[in-house]
Amino acid sequence: MPTPLDGRPLVAIQNGIVQGGGAALFTSNAALDAIPMNPAEFPPDCQAAGLAGSTLTVSFVLIYNDGSLLSLTTGPGAYFCTDGTVFTVAGEGAVTGGEKRFAGATGTFSATAESSPPRVLAELDIDLD
Repeated sequence: MPTPLDGRPLVAIQNGIVQGGGAALFTSNAALDAIPMNPAEFPPDCQAAGLAGSTLTVSFVLIYNDGSLLSLTTGPGAYFCTDGTVFTVAGEGAVTGGEKRFAGATGTFSATAESSPPRVLAELDIDLD
């Protein structure tokens, strides 16, 4: 589980390389609700798998090879589950803007991720309006 569990949100910053569908770099900020949750309040997928869970807020910025930027933010219902060693993440959200070829971009996205030590494998589907 995220630490510290003293009511402060845990913020993690990730960086990586996007592969498939065009090369890009990404950076994201993730905030996990670090307030201990009653197991009955864990996200349904966490409960079904017998895992601890938390709500999740993530902001992504995708930086494409041509310098274009695309910004995404998760909406309500995004969650994080863990057994203390590996984790899964799922969520949907909105395209919140961009620069260069994505200037004024809007749309939606869905994302899933799971740890596969030492890497995190994720799938991101973006639907631009």
